[in-house]
Amino acid sequence: MAALISISVSAMLAVSFVRRIAEATRRFRRADDGNLAVIFAYSLVPLLCFMGAAIDYSRANKARTSMQSALDSTALMLSKDLSNGTIQTSDIPTKAQAYFAALYTDKDAQQIAIDATTRLKAAARDRPFSSTVPARSSPTS
Repeated sequence: MAALISISVSAMLAVSFVRRIAEATRRFRRADDGNLAVIFAYSLVPLLCFMGAAIDYSRANKARTSMQSALDSTALMLSKDLSNGTIQTSDIPTKAQAYFAALYTDKDAQQIAIDATTRLKAAARDRPFSSTVPARSSPTS
């Protein structure tokens, strides 16, 4: 009989525990106090991710713009030096690296190498520019 009473008591405790959980679940579903805090907590994660992406994008855009400005100035200074006869074509890579290193002062980017190559040959440089446009073929029916 004592075994039957202990099983009955533990069954009643289990049923009581399940009822308490069910009641707490019902109260949780009906409660609308504090929903703003929960929604804010859930929306905070993507908000912080978007803020981080915006900061990364703006820093990359700033670095790209300053690098492009330094490269443009380097190209202009090299073309001026070449037209004045101050440097020879063999000096272009070293002068380009020196000009760029002096102009680009961004601390975020390190170890940038400039590959300065001349694409025009001396004979092609002296000729005037000309271009041809291919004739468009008429559609055949």
